[in-house]
Amino acid sequence: MIRAGLLFFVPLALLTACQECSTESCTDYAKVAINTVDGTWIDGHYSLELEADDAVYSCTFTTPDDAPDETGAPRPIECTSTMEAFLVPFCDWYELGSDICNPLPGKFFLEARAPGTPKNLHFVLSRDDKALLDRTMNIYMYGTVQPNGAECGPTCHQYGSGYTVP
Repeated sequence: MIRAGLLFFVPLALLTACQECSTESCTDYAKVAINTVDGTWIDGHYSLELEADDAVYSCTFTTPDDAPDETGAPRPIECTSTMEAFLVPFCDWYELGSDICNPLPGKFFLEARAPGTPKNLHFVLSRDDKALLDRTMNIYMYGTVQPNGAECGPTCHQYGSGYTVP
């Protein structure tokens, strides 16, 4: 009886101990997504100033020049170092297994990611030096992301919130 139990549990333990992990990476960040009511943006020069705890970041873009193109891929915009921001197209469908989509012409949103896990974020979106959106948020909890599974690293902490330009 004991031998039968060992024959069952030993191979099971070896199988679970030899699990292979994929190597997908992730990063800690606090994300802010900003859109307009209908997805279109008035032509002009935009700036985003974002303060994450004690770090200050800024990005700029111009519409329509920097808007995403017909490929449907997010378009990076110019930011201070260590902060990533993109103009992301609204799509009517996505290609399975990729980020490529069929974009809706002229419709996109702004996505900005402050690195790390800041507790407080303050951001101001302006067009042609006129503030359009000024928000402060306190972040109490981050989601845990484990892209390779709970048994494999890395583990990252991410937060996201969305806002609409009035």
